[in-house]
Amino acid sequence: MEYKIIDNIDELKKHREEMTEISDGNPLFFSTYFFLENYIKNFSDKYNFKIILVYNNKTLVGYAPLYTTNRKKGPFSWTELRFASEGDFRGFVIRKPRNDADPSKEKIIQKIFEVINEIKWDRICLDYISSKNDLFKYIKVSNMLNPYLRFQLEAPYIELSSMNLEDIKSIFPSKLNKYKNKLEREVGYYFEVVNRLDDELFDEMASLHIEEKNYLKSKGREERHSLYEDDRRRRYFHDVLTGRDTYHCCIRKSSDSKLLAYRNVHISDDILHSWNTAYSPEVASYRVNNIILYEMIKYFKENNIDKVFSLGSGGYPWKFAITDKFVSLYTLDYFRNKKNIKKLIDFSSLIK
Repeated sequence: MEYKIIDNIDELKKHREEMTEISDGNPLFFSTYFFLENYIKNFSDKYNFKIILVYNNKTLVGYAPLYTTNRKKGPFSWTELRFASEGDFRGFVIRKPRNDADPSKEKIIQKIFEVINEIKWDRICLDYISSKNDLFKYIKVSNMLNPYLRFQLEAPYIELSSMNLEDIKSIFPSKLNKYKNKLEREVGYYFEVVNRLDDELFDEMASLHIEEKNYLKSKGREERHSLYEDDRRRRYFHDVLTGRDTYHCCIRKSSDSKLLAYRNVHISDDILHSWNTAYSPEVASYRVNNIILYEMIKYFKENNIDKVFSLGSGGYPWKFAITDKFVSLYTLDYFRNKKNIKKLIDFSSLIK
């Protein structure tokens, strides 16, 4: 097998057709060509991209979206290799073998790691690897890599096809109706779904996300931050949210259409990916998170959208209150320099 490493967007665009051909329909939705091109476009001044393309008989059979970045903490500095992705599920995009002459998925992943070892880096930190992913399976059986694979968090999901319209309320806490009726009576709201985001709605959502962050910090949640306050990430969110059809689920005030809550949901072949959400401090006491989820699931069922609804990464109690299904996510994390690995790993809790 042959390979090439792409480090800029102009070179990447030359491979749009072949990368799209093997990535569309791939379970690694956030590593598809569309997301990768927008990621490089918005972060090229921050990261050193290393997109590894693997070929077999001049046919693309897999690629790894990666970048390196220089990091420093205290007396330590190092070059770190990470996934070029903002999604909840990350990995290498591998083409399924189509005939006996095609290399196996394991051989393609092996080749990618061989190329990775030729790149200059000190620490590799590949996160959000799903337990259902080919990369996870490869690492688990690798004597070299397995010791450095650790559990990260869960990604709960709901199988919409397994429930009827009448079943929806039964998966939510019993007080859902109480808070829903209270919101209708005291505030007045309506629910809407927008399939194509425009700049006006994007700015509304960004402002609401920052407003929620400020509210939570005022309540002592000092760890809270808003992704929309980072200019690069805001531009990236804008490009991927406005660049394709996406479900933008909104709760608005009846009297003046003020945005009270939203949740963005990306659409892939088999999965609805809940990606970003926020609510107004005005409705903080109404359990609006459950209300908008109820309205969303009701909308999906009424419109026969019977996909898997991923609630995103993070095993929060509110997610497990409405589902017991989840995917486990893992991180591959180790330092290349074995002489210094112990002191660096001991320091790793401070450098994540």
